[in-house]
Amino acid sequence: MQPTRQPLGDTTQHVARTVRDLRERQGISTTVMAERLTARGRRISQSGVTRLETGQRQITVDDLTALAAVLGVRPAALLPATPERN
Repeated sequence: MQPTRQPLGDTTQHVARTVRDLRERQGISTTVMAERLTARGRRISQSGVTRLETGQRQITVDDLTALAAVLGVRPAALLPATPERN
């Protein structure tokens, strides 16, 4: 029996779109992105980057910090804005 797969949440989908947008704006291919992630110690293949960006792969906290480092932004920049508390 295979475990049921939980659908990706709004935050994961937002991060996926943001990563893709930043990567494309910087002119980085998915192959180069994968190479840079591997160089930083976070081994994600080119197809893994594509799956991540298209919402077919979960994004872990470790993924988030590595992606932010490769893209030259803070991890929080990849997350959706949260409402301020009163």
